[in-house]
Amino acid sequence: EQAMNFIPGFYGDNWWGWWADFWYPMLNLLKTAPLIPTRGNHEICERGGYGFFIFLSPVAIEDFCLDNFPVYRVPFENEQFIVMDDSIINPLYGGVDKYIPGECPGIPSSGAIKPVQENRFEDPTDESVMQQLDTFQRHFKDVETFSQTHNNNFYVGHRPVLGIGCNSSHVVTLDWTLQQSLGPTTLDRISGIITGHMHWLQALQFDNDSLPAQLVVGNGGTKLIQNYIN
Repeated sequence: EQAMNFIPGFYGDNWWGWWADFWYPMLNLLKTAPLIPTRGNHEICERGGYGFFIFLSPVAIEDFCLDNFPVYRVPFENEQFIVMDDSIINPLYGGVDKYIPGECPGIPSSGAIKPVQENRFEDPTDESVMQQLDTFQRHFKDVETFSQTHNNNFYVGHRPVLGIGCNSSHVVTLDWTLQQSLGPTTLDRISGIITGHMHWLQALQFDNDSLPAQLVVGNGGTKLIQNYIN
């Protein structure tokens, strides 16, 4: 049995780091429930990517790490989970991690929130925009193709496709890149979207079910970012 000792200073993208941060805290859960791992920005190759591909990767690789891997699915009899690797996306000026705290407006009397898009083309130094749009347009075509085989499809990723946050005094969309990569019918057969990235819990429902419900499950663990939406 693995010794449950934690060696000071022996952390990082190695066995001891993964044991302390993931495997040991997850022991009881892993005994009782299956796991569909998703890759986030902390698992890019420059951060925890090597450990991700050693322990959790759904794809076989010849190298230590891949910048991005194709969409895959986990099918069951009546439903399936379609999983996206969106870890490489570079949001405008760092995205939610760089948002400015402020007085976020409450829900208007109309009950409808109209968030502002944070367009990555506003950053002239970002040279990855077109390449990433092309990558995720292709990925979303695979999502739509996979969704044809089941009536109940759940999209699983790290970055919230339809989530919103508050940057200073403005409600903003959280992932411009993913939204711009969607086709007109990409999400037609998607029952719900399950993501993380933001360190809070958020559930969004859209008028007339025009889009699938968005669930952001980022409240497990530390509260690193406040939710300024009232």
